[in-house]
Amino acid sequence: MSSFPEKIYENAALTTDAKKELLSIHHRKVIKKGEDLLKLGAKSNHYWIVEEGLLRSFVISPNGDDITTNFYSAREIAMEFNGFFLRKHSLEAMQALTESVVWEVNFDDFSRFMKGNGPFGTWGREWMVNYLVARQQFHLSVHTDAARDRYERLVKERPEVIRLSPLKHIVSYLGVTDSTLSRLRKHL
Repeated sequence: MSSFPEKIYENAALTTDAKKELLSIHHRKVIKKGEDLLKLGAKSNHYWIVEEGLLRSFVISPNGDDITTNFYSAREIAMEFNGFFLRKHSLEAMQALTESVVWEVNFDDFSRFMKGNGPFGTWGREWMVNYLVARQQFHLSVHTDAARDRYERLVKERPEVIRLSPLKHIVSYLGVTDSTLSRLRKHL
């Protein structure tokens, strides 16, 4: 039986030895509800694969509002790109909304692995393109789709978010008010 992280990379074209090396840089961690994985403005030295639970990324607006930018659930990779790849201070913070099990990968270990495993780069680019396209589609939908359509899509595509996230985070993620979300929930 394969380990959880191995399932994430099952389509990566790697030799058996390369897969073993890749899996060896993953470290299982249990994260408590409310625990920060990454603080706003900190160096992002890790990415995480969620095995169980729900994480969120967020920013703080100039007027102090906490705005959820994304949710991460089982079988998803949680990463703050600016900090991880560009080695800059993070633009987003990351937090566990539930007790969660994640597999953490350190930047230095990841970089060493990448230098010797070119085929993994193809898998990584495909994953990143799919992720970035989905993020762009969501961000465009905030400006082009009705709130009801965004909420219905979230209910259909991410039921775990609806089930596990406090409403205040769903409100900020969808870009709606508390009263709008209340109306939307009544009509579904």
